[in-house]
Amino acid sequence: MVAFAWVLLRTAWLSDDAFISFRVVENAISGHGLRWNIVERVQVFTHPLWMLLHIPLRAVSGEIYFTSLALCAGLSLSVVGLLAWRVCTAAWAGAAVLLLAIGSSAFVDYSTSGLENPLTHLLLVLFFLASIRSKQDSRTLLLQAVLAGLLTWNRLDTSLLAFPVLVASIRRLGPRASWRPVLAGLSPALAWFLFATVYYGHPFPNTAFAKLGAGTGAGELSGLAFHYAAASLRDDPLTLLTVAVALILAAARRRHLGIASGIVLYLLYVVRIGGDFMGGRFFTAPFVLALAILGAELVRPAARRTVVALGIVVGIGISAGSVPLLSGPDYGKSAGGLIDRYGVADERAYYFRKSGLWNRAATNLAHDDKWFEATTARECGFPLLIAGAIGFYGYTAGPALHIVDYNALADPVLARLPAVENDLLYLDWYSRLEGEPPATERRIGHFLRNIPPGYTAYLLGDPTRFETDEMRRHVETVSLASRGPVFDGDRLAAVWRLATGETSKTFSGPGFRRFRPMPVNEIIETSTDAVYTATLQGCGISGSDPDGAMPLLRSAIAGCPNNGLAWKCLGDASEHLGRTDQTLEARRRVVALAPGADWARADLENAETP
Repeated sequence: MVAFAWVLLRTAWLSDDAFISFRVVENAISGHGLRWNIVERVQVFTHPLWMLLHIPLRAVSGEIYFTSLALCAGLSLSVVGLLAWRVCTAAWAGAAVLLLAIGSSAFVDYSTSGLENPLTHLLLVLFFLASIRSKQDSRTLLLQAVLAGLLTWNRLDTSLLAFPVLVASIRRLGPRASWRPVLAGLSPALAWFLFATVYYGHPFPNTAFAKLGAGTGAGELSGLAFHYAAASLRDDPLTLLTVAVALILAAARRRHLGIASGIVLYLLYVVRIGGDFMGGRFFTAPFVLALAILGAELVRPAARRTVVALGIVVGIGISAGSVPLLSGPDYGKSAGGLIDRYGVADERAYYFRKSGLWNRAATNLAHDDKWFEATTARECGFPLLIAGAIGFYGYTAGPALHIVDYNALADPVLARLPAVENDLLYLDWYSRLEGEPPATERRIGHFLRNIPPGYTAYLLGDPTRFETDEMRRHVETVSLASRGPVFDGDRLAAVWRLATGETSKTFSGPGFRRFRPMPVNEIIETSTDAVYTATLQGCGISGSDPDGAMPLLRSAIAGCPNNGLAWKCLGDASEHLGRTDQTLEARRRVVALAPGADWARADLENAETP
């Protein structure tokens, strides 16, 4: 346990995706409601219970970084403690289970991260304990239903892990004796789905449309799922091999078959959705249940073969080279080699240098160019920006900035449009990061949408720029559903039209799937904010027309002295023109605005070098 706590401390981090939910937490505390962009009701999170749990904790603590990490760590320590002392009935079995937990990169990585995994793990261990109670009566069924409901509320797809056990319990007691405890146990989750249907207009999160409604075929998704599993076996073989040993053991002894069936059902679901871009994230829940099966069965006679198999698994896991016990402050220091050619990432390695606890990144959250852009938007009151990877970005930008998420996770209009087949943004970003092109033209979990002409103008107050009446009606319907008074009749009618797909069923032609550049010019032509438009125009031409950019950028800075983007672009334009004094002035100003940004100091050092 001490070793696990030590590993947890050394590997603690927060992911970019966690900050998508944290922006909702901040907006809720500030009185804006459960919203991401404060002008519209959109369920951007996939873990309602986890998000709601953060609200009172954040309200009391006054900050989110240490609050979320402490919550994650407390739940994760509870998980391994329950496995070792309640599931396992012998000390050596508990030690074996803890050794496997410490050796699993996926389990350790997502024992923090700010995502819902720790709460899912705790609920699964409690559900396993409920499933092995000696007295299987209506009270046990009520307990199982409560835990299954909390799992569903925490993350909908994890309900598959509990489903077979719950069905078996209902069959054993009979429908007449089961319906009351089942309904009572599931009622909190059902209440949330009812609330979401009324408040958001749909019981399921917007991400379901963004990821599962992107127009991807089953063949493409299953192929991506294969590579997702292959990446786990390559980088973290202990996790899936442990799951395999537990399933074989359950089948051989014909015990815990309901739990094993839930694992299989969930893994089939992972295949169906194409896996994920976060390496190992979807395998931690099956891994926890596998540990529970092993912990309960290792003390039984004839466990020797299983122990030998687990010894081989641990040996293979250690030889993989990604052992959490060896992780230190330099983990993920090099940005290259962290994302494979199929888009599957070592997510902790990618963000650890920005948000890792052990390298004291808490006060330096993602001080990259995107952080700088978001900070500028907040300081200068920009009305709208287009972005992807919106977690740190949206949290830093604050509630006033309306962010158009081109991957559609947070945008209800784009989520209902088909994804682009040739994501040039992803291809360019990956090629620059890894030095070679990816194996696919788009990345699982990040399906780019073209932003329809007229949409950004509509958001900025001009509804006349749409190319087609169909797109105008679609945008207006989505806006009415997400912004109108909750119980207004027109709003409810708009919700129904969206639910039936009435407004988006015609959007399937090649024009929607072929990449189109971002509509920056449309924003510039529409906006009436002089500082905002001068910044966009000046930065847009600072490389191609530095002379023309200079007056625009000076004007933007005059309107907002802390306009970091304008200062940075002014430095770029001055450098192009060979104006050393102006370059140094601008670079020094950028460092003053972003003292924790390595790239800003590097730009200044280059300008100071003769």
